[in-house]
Amino acid sequence: MLQFWEAGKAQRGDELMGVDMLLFDVKSTLMPATVNVHRLANFRDRLQAADLISLGATRTSGFQTHL
Repeated sequence: MLQFWEAGKAQRGDELMGVDMLLFDVKSTLMPATVNVHRLANFRDRLQAADLISLGATRTSGFQTHL
């Protein structure tokens, strides 16, 4: 993971909507990703900028992919 930041909704007092991230793989492919606020509790302790993470099956744009 290259970087991450919290995404809020300004109209609702900066209510947390999720965490947006920039990921890159071993081929230096840059990928944007989002962890929804409802799933954030499952992943929050694992998120650190400039850290290596391993992803299993992930869902992107309606189809499943393995990273």
